[in-house]
Amino acid sequence: MTFFAGFGLVLLFFFLVYCLFLLRVLSGLSTAALAPFHPAEMVSVIIAVRNEELMIAKCLESILAQDYPRESYEIIIVDDGSSDATVEISRGFERTHSQLKVITRSGSVGSKRTALLAGIKEASGDVLLFTDGDCSVKPGWISGMAGTLRERVHFVAGPVVEAEAPGLLQRLSRIEFLGIIGVAAGLTRSGNPIFCNGANIAYRKSAFEAIGGFGEGVHFSDDEVILQRFHVRDERSVSFTFDHEAIVTTPSPRSVKDFWNQRVRWSSKGGVYEKTSILARLVFLYFFFLVLFAGLALSLSNPDLITIVIPILAVKFLLDWLVIHKTARLLNQPVSLLYLFIAEVLHVPYIVLAALQGQIGSLRWKGAPVRK
Repeated sequence: MTFFAGFGLVLLFFFLVYCLFLLRVLSGLSTAALAPFHPAEMVSVIIAVRNEELMIAKCLESILAQDYPRESYEIIIVDDGSSDATVEISRGFERTHSQLKVITRSGSVGSKRTALLAGIKEASGDVLLFTDGDCSVKPGWISGMAGTLRERVHFVAGPVVEAEAPGLLQRLSRIEFLGIIGVAAGLTRSGNPIFCNGANIAYRKSAFEAIGGFGEGVHFSDDEVILQRFHVRDERSVSFTFDHEAIVTTPSPRSVKDFWNQRVRWSSKGGVYEKTSILARLVFLYFFFLVLFAGLALSLSNPDLITIVIPILAVKFLLDWLVIHKTARLLNQPVSLLYLFIAEVLHVPYIVLAALQGQIGSLRWKGAPVRK
């Protein structure tokens, strides 16, 4: 067997892994979600912030405009060492809205986990709802998220979409972000959750304490840590909602640097999984991208590889499109086939390089270094 023939078999093997992965995602996206009901429980909305002076007012205004009973929810802002006007703006809201509380932290900053724990400690509600200071929510957000929690479901992840923006980077980022949310939702609803977006999650404080909180390890990826801890201890305790009122909107990256830093940070989370099978699955998926990237390079010197690489790219595009199209339809979001095609062309090298840097490079959150 020649080198190129063996390489082709290896590529086909990892491609099969990728196909099975996305077929599982698609099966999850096709399952029926729990219909939300309307609880009357006390809800504590917790937001860890750092240097959000441009967005925090819009965020708080959207949360204060909820259709949930005003006396049944509170908002806890935990400042993680902001150097701008974030605290001053938040204090202004605190003076005029009795259900809002601002907590400032002293000492070491850059630990979102510590900031979240400070907010959880202050929470008076058993339902804890989390978002980010640069996000905005719909009037039915609390009802939609809290309404998915019930007797057996202790953790719910909700949809996050990037705001529409005219730039090429923003349009490509929005499509890729939609695909990420679709994969997260499909895996969760198929009973195989791996990750979620911390800008829109909810869980019960009593259940959080019962499983020992975030555990002993230290990692900035607290959303995925807690997702895994709930799932490992009770596979049916985790859910995902596609309720349109539960959608959280986050701004698109303003620059290539912002986009890259964010995606590198997301790709560095391999150490948070309690199940080694999850990490193994992600490693196999990474090797698919790595081998495919190598195949694209090698095909320049060996045209015979093109007969393998091109069909794989075509099927990959079809599967990726199905996931994004299904997710966009469930969330009533527009998708341009042209921008999807451009994003697909960049997808393979982007995944290879971002994941590699995520494992060996340093990370930052809101300008502060974070620990892996």
